Amino acid sequence: MKHRRTKQALAAFLLLPALAFGLSIKTDRPDAIYAIGSNAVFTVSETGAGQLSYTLTYQDREVIGEGAMACSNVPVRIEGSLDRPGFLRCSVVFVPSDGGKPEKGMASAAFDPERIKPAKGHRPDDFDAFWQRKKEELAAIPMNPVLREVSNDGKVQLFDVEVSCLGLPVKGYYARPVDAKKGACPAILFFKGAGVTPAERGTPVSYAKEGFIALSINALGIENGKPAAYYKQLKKTTYRQYKYIGREDRESSFFTGMFLRTFRALEFLKAQPEWDGENLIVYGSSQGGAQALAAAGLDKDVSFVFAGVPAMCDHGGAVCGWPRMVPVDGDGQLDQKILTASRYVDCVNFAEETTAPALFTVGFVDNTCRPESVYAAYNSYAGPKRIINEPEMGHAIPARHKDAAKREIFKACGLE
Repeated sequence: MKHRRTKQALAAFLLLPALAFGLSIKTDRPDAIYAIGSNAVFTVSETGAGQLSYTLTYQDREVIGEGAMACSNVPVRIEGSLDRPGFLRCSVVFVPSDGGKPEKGMASAAFDPERIKPAKGHRPDDFDAFWQRKKEELAAIPMNPVLREVSNDGKVQLFDVEVSCLGLPVKGYYARPVDAKKGACPAILFFKGAGVTPAERGTPVSYAKEGFIALSINALGIENGKPAAYYKQLKKTTYRQYKYIGREDRESSFFTGMFLRTFRALEFLKAQPEWDGENLIVYGSSQGGAQALAAAGLDKDVSFVFAGVPAMCDHGGAVCGWPRMVPVDGDGQLDQKILTASRYVDCVNFAEETTAPALFTVGFVDNTCRPESVYAAYNSYAGPKRIINEPEMGHAIPARHKDAAKREIFKACGLE
């Protein structure tokens, strides 16, 4: 067995009782959260015979420990530690002796995650001034909302809605209770994850049945209700790699426009006579989580935020979240021009702007929206907050998180 020790980690293979079928890897603490300097223990189980290797890493770049051994149906312990806030990743590969397909597994241990900070210099001095100017430019454009009724079951009216914006329009589905009285309804705005897809219809309808006025928008300002082939073609052409459109300049960045549509959608909701003037909820996951944070940062009327595994956090960080806007050269250096522009659409900075209560979620083995980046935003968030930690979760929004968000939203709106 090969083995290496460093100042940050001590990794050791020890025999344990057999555990589960197939390859599995778990931490010794159910919450996978440790104090700096303490040891995290990863237990690796495999039912077959073969060669097992592991690597412990910090921020994907620094190898903390590594080793390899022959094993056969005997669980293994791997110990590691960090001397700074962050996530220690344990990646394992099992190569079966019988020539079968190699198996891979991964787990992460969090070390004082609430002390993780965003990259140095993440916030431009003129961040507020830039977005104030963009909102002033937007204010010069009338909303001119166009609502086309899609359905009416006698309880809920659903509309396909279009609202003028700076650049591409806001397009989504708006639902309201048929019998809603003036000033009686909390409002909620839903965002989608990344992709060239239409807005959701079902979610706003379900909340309208509960007494909300509800709007779901797509991120791109595209038509809703088209055949799947329409969106597939847009993904191949106009919106191919849309995440990188205009990224060299804060004015042309696709996400500058997306966040302005986010703000305008809130303006539309607040203009509805049914809005109660008090409860304004924003809700999204992944790219939608980024929009929720931006919405709260841009509009002080937002009263509650749900940001599930939020993207677009800490663009200059060593392990930033989707879409990883800033290219890195062969020497590991970030493109400075794109980095500068990215900071104006960094959700860490929007998180610093709002005091609305918020619920975050994070997956410790999420490779799309890395937990380090989520915590960078969570720790920067200025308002009351809570985070749901999922040690074994990748990039996902399970039903239990949606249920938790709904409970928090109803509580915030006094609808328990």
